Amino acid sequence: MAGNWALQLVERTNYLPNGLPMTRGPISREEKCKVLVEALYHDNDDWSHQQNMNGFPSDHANEEFASVMMERLRIYNYCFIEGGIDVADVWSPQLGSSPLEFQHSMFPFLRIPGEGEDALLPTVVDLSTMHKVPLHPAQLDIHNHNRNFWRSWSNMAQGRGIVTTFSAKKFSDFFFRQLKVLQYHNNELPIQIIVQDNEFSDDFIAEIAAAGERTKQSLYLVKISKLLDPANQKYLSGWINKLLANLFNTFEEFILLDADVVPYAAPHTYFSTKEYTSTGLYMFQDRALLSETETICTDTLNSLEPSKQEVELLGSYLQFTHTMDLQGKTQEESTYTALFKKKLPHNVETGLVTANKKSKMFGLVTSLMLNLNTKLRACFWGDKEFYWLGPLFAGVSYTIEPTPAALTGFPLRRYENDIYQNTTLCDTHIAHVRDHELSWINGGLRTFKPEANINYKNIENPPAKMSGCLIPDPAHGPWVREKRVFGHIHCAAVVEPDLDLTPYGEVIRFDEETQQRTDDISKIWNSNIDEHV
Repeated sequence: MAGNWALQLVERTNYLPNGLPMTRGPISREEKCKVLVEALYHDNDDWSHQQNMNGFPSDHANEEFASVMMERLRIYNYCFIEGGIDVADVWSPQLGSSPLEFQHSMFPFLRIPGEGEDALLPTVVDLSTMHKVPLHPAQLDIHNHNRNFWRSWSNMAQGRGIVTTFSAKKFSDFFFRQLKVLQYHNNELPIQIIVQDNEFSDDFIAEIAAAGERTKQSLYLVKISKLLDPANQKYLSGWINKLLANLFNTFEEFILLDADVVPYAAPHTYFSTKEYTSTGLYMFQDRALLSETETICTDTLNSLEPSKQEVELLGSYLQFTHTMDLQGKTQEESTYTALFKKKLPHNVETGLVTANKKSKMFGLVTSLMLNLNTKLRACFWGDKEFYWLGPLFAGVSYTIEPTPAALTGFPLRRYENDIYQNTTLCDTHIAHVRDHELSWINGGLRTFKPEANINYKNIENPPAKMSGCLIPDPAHGPWVREKRVFGHIHCAAVVEPDLDLTPYGEVIRFDEETQQRTDDISKIWNSNIDEHV
């Protein structure tokens, strides 16, 4: 494979890009990267990761390709993102290509800017004024920026904010209601809405601007289409938009917030949690569902691990590998084991993710590249698992909330012949708890979130009510998914302590203050969209 050949070539260290012999001994990163870049073109001067999106005729062919692609990506990071080397400084005219074409071969979703074009940047519009926001100083070296896009774009990131992306047709109502909840929390973080061309009409943009003014939220529209290769537009839709939003917002630190998420804590507080500050990338657990992914999925993922040569030459390091004897001492270990050993595909929930884009850039890029792989994408539901798989194979640290996903509603103690059996709860919402407090839920705050292919004409959907949370222990079995007239509902059970049975799971019953806060948020979320908080 080309990537392995490149690493073997550098390992010998008696080769220079010009073909002259060199005395064995240490070489600089720049010299090593000259060899690596030339080696990438040695076997195939027309190589590209385009096939990652196009797909392969067999699983075996995809696995081989994915392995080489991941190695190339780590080489790119070693040299140009983490390494900070200008591609032009290691480029040889003999390669018959250009630094911009090299970047496009590595990341085919990125557009190649034409000669004389402006910098490869999104267009940011302040919705309070409808004016464009300048993104770079006049002295920016446009050619340098365009050929070293990820490093330059990462260096331009600044500030903190909230990032979202959503379908106007499906989620606009959720978003407008979310803005009211953010106002309730006195949110002062700017909010960037990431869109591609023609996703939002002018009238809808005006609606968003009016909602921002009404709720005292600073809203910005970030148009990213001019960053993307038009030829690959068909691959860049749906869940992919969230992964694009991670990359193309302008913040150094951001909270990715799905439009249907209801936060019960002020957003800025997530930046100060120990889970976020310890790694710079923080996400929550998904519900425990009884399903398995295919063996070819975990086999393909295992093939993404660095070779012995790569570890020695580039210093590549993964937090976990399939040869390790993991004991589940951390949630990250347990999540790795759940997927790679038990083949459980539902592990993290990404309705709310807190990230330091500047320090996690390569991990976020890798998440997108893996999700664009046709086979790997089919292994999972949407984009969720790639939020930790990308960082894992990029060698980037991350934190997964140790508290399992929860259900909200009215926990019910169940008895048989006056003997306590367990405490159960059924609900349509997935809730998330940290430090024994309700943190956020997704799906909005009506009794159920409408599903496709169901006629809701005569089905009432009142505001959701709750008096507590039930946190099942995944070790005692999965959640049960049941079909109801309005869609699906999830049920789970725990055994509370101080009773005769061995306890597992946890029940949180709201105190008076928490009950008042959850009632207030429900009232605000369910009020008329244009009603002031």
